[in-house]
Amino acid sequence: MRHWLYEGLQVVGADDLIYRVGLDVKYDPAARPAELSNGLLRVRQQLRERLPEAGLDGLIEHFDPERFNRGLSVAQNLGFGFPCPPVATAAAMAAHPLMNDLLQQFELEEASRRCGQRLARRLRGLLIEAGPLAPLPDDFSEFDNREFRRKLSDLLRQDLSRSEEGLLLLRELFLRIVPLRHGGDLLDDDVVERLMAARAVVLTRTDCPLCSSFEHFDEQRISSGLSVRENVVFGKIVGTDHQALERLQNLIDDVMQQEDADSMVMVLACFTQVGIRGAGLPLIAKQRIQLLRAIVKHPRILIMHEALTAMSLDERTRVVQRIRNHLPDLLLLYLDKDLPSGETFDDHYEIHHEQLHPLDSSNGLHQSLASSNL
Repeated sequence: MRHWLYEGLQVVGADDLIYRVGLDVKYDPAARPAELSNGLLRVRQQLRERLPEAGLDGLIEHFDPERFNRGLSVAQNLGFGFPCPPVATAAAMAAHPLMNDLLQQFELEEASRRCGQRLARRLRGLLIEAGPLAPLPDDFSEFDNREFRRKLSDLLRQDLSRSEEGLLLLRELFLRIVPLRHGGDLLDDDVVERLMAARAVVLTRTDCPLCSSFEHFDEQRISSGLSVRENVVFGKIVGTDHQALERLQNLIDDVMQQEDADSMVMVLACFTQVGIRGAGLPLIAKQRIQLLRAIVKHPRILIMHEALTAMSLDERTRVVQRIRNHLPDLLLLYLDKDLPSGETFDDHYEIHHEQLHPLDSSNGLHQSLASSNL
């Protein structure tokens, strides 16, 4: 493990939590050091051999150019990969003139409307059940934004097949169907067969603007559309047995440690979004990642404003003390409603009427600001 990361984790704690966050991160391999991707590819190679030996291969639906993958959307199955510019979304793909030609060629035009209608009805039921404010279930979270909700609600008041906008929406919904999440009943078997026949054409037509707008899955490359965990197993995890899934995760962890990829994944977690785009992260993970980012820079001044609220007061005390031990020359300004107990800080202050007033740490008042080495 890298020395600077080890030191930072010793201060922040919860290295396992940060590692788990890293496993769910998606990243662009072109924007990160090659060392990271090379390490993950070594893990993938080991897992390819060890998963069958451990009897865990059945938990994963591997990416295979000859097989439909239930964990991928129709669009991703069609291109055996993730859409990328210039046709980077299902909506753009649905509106592309060559998509209509492709669907007609493989007699999928009517099927796209029928299957799109099924997903539209399912979404309408979920929207009615959830109401205007409650979120949709996790398996349908990709449809849960205000603009798409409004668009879907407006168009569902009419027969979608009677307007150009409605037909485009049905085609988009068809391309966004993920059987494993949205329901295996949305796609008929003959539709899957025709999609696989269409894939064979898409993979060979590199001269076609639509067909070439995919980042294809490749066993020798990391995919930017997959999480770290999905990249190393090179597939979608489809198993549901909790004990088997725990064994699978333990095997992944073991191989990660053998290849020193676990530390690289923790480094990756340090660069993941913890603000608006990191909304799915638990608060405790956000706060520890933010603190780790600050600690590894060895700052001379560190201002912590309600930065440890997800921790108990005892844990806050331990973290602040570790910061002081690790960076003895640091000027630490700690602002919070509740301060860690004990002799954690050198000085205590209260902000009152926009002025800073020194406080006696033994007076029992609720201090709002404390400092070390001030």
